[in-house]
Amino acid sequence: MARNLHMPLKELNPQFKAKYDLTINQYIRRRKIDISKNLLYATNLSFQDIATFVVFNSQSYFITTFKAIVGQTPSDYRKNNKQQNLA
Repeated sequence: MARNLHMPLKELNPQFKAKYDLTINQYIRRRKIDISKNLLYATNLSFQDIATFVVFNSQSYFITTFKAIVGQTPSDYRKNNKQQNLA
């Protein structure tokens, strides 16, 4: 991102945080989780496949990050959202 904007990363980070109230890494993690939520809802892909698709280094890191951001595990998220859709 910094390279595309022709800006040093050390200058981009504070500007990004001031505008979005998130670091670039936090923003990227949240976007990955948003994509994961869609995949959990719309597919039957395994957690490992989803973690790989959204480029997490491991399934356990994916699950930990997902729970920290969403407030529930990917398994609970999938189960709860599938049930709501059936009602």
